[in-house]
Amino acid sequence: MNTPYAPKWKIAPSICLAALFALSVAQAQNIIGVGVPTGTTRNDTYVAAGFEFYAPTGGTTINALGFWDQSGTGLLAPHTVSIFRYNNTGSQYVLLATATIPPGTTAPLINGYRWVGIPTLALPNNGQGGGYYAILANQTQDTWANSIGSAPYLNPAIGTVSGQGLIVNNSTSTVLSSLLNINGTGNPNQGFGGPNLGYLTNQLPASVPAAQIVWDAEGTFTDNTVLGLAGAPSNEVYGVDFGGSGLQTTTNGYTFNDYTTSGNMTLGGSLSSYNAYLSGGGTTGDSGFDALLNSGIYGNQNIYGILNNLTVGQRYHVIMLGADTRGSTAQFRVTDHLTYSPAQTFCFPGGTPAIGGYVMGTFTATTASQIFIMFSSQVQYNAILLEKAAPVTIQLVTNTTPASLSVGSGTNVVFTAAFSNTPPITVQWQVLANGVTNNINTGVVNVTNNGVVSSTLTLTNVTVSNSGSYRLKAVNAANISDVAFSSPAPLTVSPVITWYAAGTYNGVFNNNSVLTYAGTVANEVYGVDFGGAGLQTTANGYTFDDNVSSGNMTVANNPSSYNSYMTGGATTGDPALDTMLTDGLYGGPANSGTLNNLTIGQAYTVLVLLDDTRGNAAGGSVFHVTDGVTVSPGQQYAFANGAPHVGGFIMGTFTAQATTQPLTILNVLGAASQYNAVLLEKGIAPPPPIGPAFTSDVTPLLSDVPVGAPMSFSVSVSGSTPLHYQWANQNGPIAGATNSIYSFNALAGTNSYHVQVSNTVSAIVSSTAVLIGDTTVPPLVTLTNSGWVINDNGIFAPTINGNALMLTDGNTGESGNAFFSAGQYVGGFIASFYYQANGGADGVTFCLQNAPAGTSALGSSGGGLGYGGIAPSAAFEMNIYTNAIHGGIGILVQTNGNIGDFSNSGYLSTAPVNIDSGDNIYVQLYYVQGVMKVLLIDPSVPATNSSSFSINLPATVGNGSAYIGLTGSDGGVASTQTVSNFLYSYTTPPIISIAQGASGQVVVSWPVSVSSLFKLLQSSSLIGPWVPATPLSFAVVGLKNQATFNAGGNASYYKLKLNDPNAP
Repeated sequence: MNTPYAPKWKIAPSICLAALFALSVAQAQNIIGVGVPTGTTRNDTYVAAGFEFYAPTGGTTINALGFWDQSGTGLLAPHTVSIFRYNNTGSQYVLLATATIPPGTTAPLINGYRWVGIPTLALPNNGQGGGYYAILANQTQDTWANSIGSAPYLNPAIGTVSGQGLIVNNSTSTVLSSLLNINGTGNPNQGFGGPNLGYLTNQLPASVPAAQIVWDAEGTFTDNTVLGLAGAPSNEVYGVDFGGSGLQTTTNGYTFNDYTTSGNMTLGGSLSSYNAYLSGGGTTGDSGFDALLNSGIYGNQNIYGILNNLTVGQRYHVIMLGADTRGSTAQFRVTDHLTYSPAQTFCFPGGTPAIGGYVMGTFTATTASQIFIMFSSQVQYNAILLEKAAPVTIQLVTNTTPASLSVGSGTNVVFTAAFSNTPPITVQWQVLANGVTNNINTGVVNVTNNGVVSSTLTLTNVTVSNSGSYRLKAVNAANISDVAFSSPAPLTVSPVITWYAAGTYNGVFNNNSVLTYAGTVANEVYGVDFGGAGLQTTANGYTFDDNVSSGNMTVANNPSSYNSYMTGGATTGDPALDTMLTDGLYGGPANSGTLNNLTIGQAYTVLVLLDDTRGNAAGGSVFHVTDGVTVSPGQQYAFANGAPHVGGFIMGTFTAQATTQPLTILNVLGAASQYNAVLLEKGIAPPPPIGPAFTSDVTPLLSDVPVGAPMSFSVSVSGSTPLHYQWANQNGPIAGATNSIYSFNALAGTNSYHVQVSNTVSAIVSSTAVLIGDTTVPPLVTLTNSGWVINDNGIFAPTINGNALMLTDGNTGESGNAFFSAGQYVGGFIASFYYQANGGADGVTFCLQNAPAGTSALGSSGGGLGYGGIAPSAAFEMNIYTNAIHGGIGILVQTNGNIGDFSNSGYLSTAPVNIDSGDNIYVQLYYVQGVMKVLLIDPSVPATNSSSFSINLPATVGNGSAYIGLTGSDGGVASTQTVSNFLYSYTTPPIISIAQGASGQVVVSWPVSVSSLFKLLQSSSLIGPWVPATPLSFAVVGLKNQATFNAGGNASYYKLKLNDPNAP
């Protein structure tokens, strides 16, 4: 619609919205527009926090990310800061860039923040479809703020804050998730302090990425042998126990000490100690090991942990042990706030069948500390063992392929990767989804060949739940701590709606019966209206309620309401439906819609109604509906004063893969949105009966052919079956002509043909084809005839001057043609012309075609010769481009828009004639009885080339007649190409007969359908000489030419010879 709308801030507390953060412009080392966070300081361990903002008109760029250093004395822990872009769906965001701010004072302190550089990143204002961004940082240990404060925290030239954002602890998303939902208030007066972003004129060094832990293994344990999974006692760095167990050495030689005493680990948050975790019974058989498992630290999910005293560059194995035999059951994961380990049970009542559970990971230290946090509904720290890890010996051969993929639900996906089998390995596919790593054992095929293990993972009929990052894990069969991974390949699966094809459950409506298309009142899930219409029940029993009141549909980013979509006396005859259609919401593409309250696994049909009867006030006459992946066919919806229709409707079906489904209604595709009414029904609506529609019409519409020539007209029609065909001519229906194809022999004179196609819904009538059956000498088509149709691609329009046609004029990238407006008989013909080229590319064709576009058909430029893509058709091709893929300069006969440059045989040489010499080359094509004979002459040399091609032209073009013409093109190399003295004359085979006439006379006869270019010759000898015949008389009798001669007393011989006036 044309009603103006302003950018809308993302709002609605009921919607989880992303939090984003501050942009800034820098001069020298100063960052403009960055203020200090205010409000309550906090150091709880939300996975990530920050805020959202909207990029200004014209967009902006950043090249630095930072984190607030409250004291200015250095950060206590590393902080990974990430930028996300709003994905136009619910509260979903996509990762754009990330960097890690190191602990301490390594990163420069500017305006209260520690900064590192990133590659310059553009944050454009893509309208409401791409102007929203979010910045988040993991918030472990260092103090951060409950508020971002006031201006100049974010300079308006950089962006406008639109709300706070958070990844909460019950989420398994992290600041490295490629796709995630961000919880937020959508309140532009709020935001969490901590992360920031900016632009510095002096580029800062890039950060060292945070050490990301790769989760190697998890399982249960019953004794101290579990410690050996991490490594030998000789490689131990330290063991950490908690809650007062103090210094302990296990019987197999591993040493643990309390975290506070050793300083090897820092815990923060609300901490409590407990010393009876094994009181429910059970023992490892090692008193020292039992002592450290029996004691521990516990608390809520705000506890954070950091491993200390690491050596930068050292590779480590770390294993966390949890145990509780008192009677409860629980699982835990471990996180570095970048990824999450798989879940592992660690509580076993009575210590049966296990004492506890473990999770093990591997990382290479990038700083002296490493985030290492237990994530569970029952957080407790019992024991952690850190070991030096040997360098990886496993070699990656082929990384994960494809490297990333975005698909719609229901498709099949294949990933591959390969490792060297030296040393021998085992492989395991894994998926990392929302920070959790899970093994995949179905759809896997492993092949070992030539010392390489290649593995293929096939995911069939993927759903949204298959989204995640896929990698192949390789484990040294002789050393399970020697592990390697292929790179994670992100897979994004979006739920899709199957839209009914155009014309099937997409159309116009005038009353409430349109609602029945989706289903019955009994199967209604809900109806949604917008803009204040409120609760409404239609006269035929369907109930609708406002999207906000019911919560059944969300429209993001504060759309505007409008209450006059139906004006000018338009009505459906149902006051309730009229009320809904009069009210509505409007905005831009970022005002995306989402259906809510769905049942996973339920099949649904959705019906979307849109209207606008204000005339010129409507923003667009056609609307579309999108699920964010697929777009429905377009449907007209705007009718001034509701005539002849009130509005338009579009329908689709889907099976819910989540409790929500994206559904955005665009009244101007890519530019504006509008919402009037949506009906959701259980089940898949059966397809309605659809009236017939032509997918291809009769062609050619005008033809000139000899009487008796075999002809056929055909149409292609869509619609509900059975379809009934009835062909007719100017005299009425033709008996027995009741198929999609009508074949017959051409009648004398001018006759017209059309077909009516009908089913139970409606009937349609084709275009009328006029067929002239000649009883006289075939017509001669030349460039001097009127009726040529010129086409071009907008660079140069071919011109006809006298008997010369210029197809290209020396510019590059040209494609043009000229087709004669009356179809010609193609069962036999003579065509000739002169061709002259200067420039070296690309060539011309003589084309015969019955394409749906008729005389307006246009082929591709460059190597397409102006012919590529025209079908059904046949063409004699002349290529002059020396760098053609197959054969270079030459000729070929091809069909259906195919080009000799890409055929198996390639172009055929024309030596000794050089068609690219710049000389005027004579071309003669004689087609008779399925063979095209080609003669090329360069009179300047002189030189001659002849060839022949077998082809059934009527079968190829689909009829006995077709449009004839000349096409030409050039590409990156320009040329001037001219065809002159063109002539075309159809002909039947030149067969003559001799009969005795009156006393002393003979009569020589041949069909009038033989071209006038054939001349009758006579001789007294078979070997000549031959001279033009001089009959006593000549007459046309019926369909025969008859010449009468005196028989005389000597033998006489007669023949028909082609006499082309063009020939040199």
